[in-house]
Amino acid sequence: MALFDKILTAAGLAAAGFMAGKLIEGIGEEKRRKNTPFHFPDNIKQSDFNHLVEFSAKHIKRLTNIYVDGHNVYGTVRSQSGISNWEFRLDFNDYGILSGKYWCYSRNTDSTIPNRLGDKIKDGLGDLLKSIC
Repeated sequence: MALFDKILTAAGLAAAGFMAGKLIEGIGEEKRRKNTPFHFPDNIKQSDFNHLVEFSAKHIKRLTNIYVDGHNVYGTVRSQSGISNWEFRLDFNDYGILSGKYWCYSRNTDSTIPNRLGDKIKDGLGDLLKSIC
């Protein structure tokens, strides 16, 4: 093996090791975020968040079901063909606080519906948090 090939191989192995380390670090960080106990701000109740989610979901076509459990929003979407459904979850636990930041977990990564709903909720939370400060 030529010296140049050895250098390229070593550089590739170093890059792969770096990326693997970042992936493991990211998984640990997500676990830490998820395991941070969640609390609604003093002036926002669970029912306020539930109403905001329902209002935000009102005009999103193909969204057939929405369910809120604490800081998680679960949705069911009818496929474009109408033959099947798929699910998603929006996690609003930002290290224990309701900041408006969310994480999206979806069975259909090509669809914009979960993020469209998440952004509507985020915008509504921003307005709600501003009004209570």
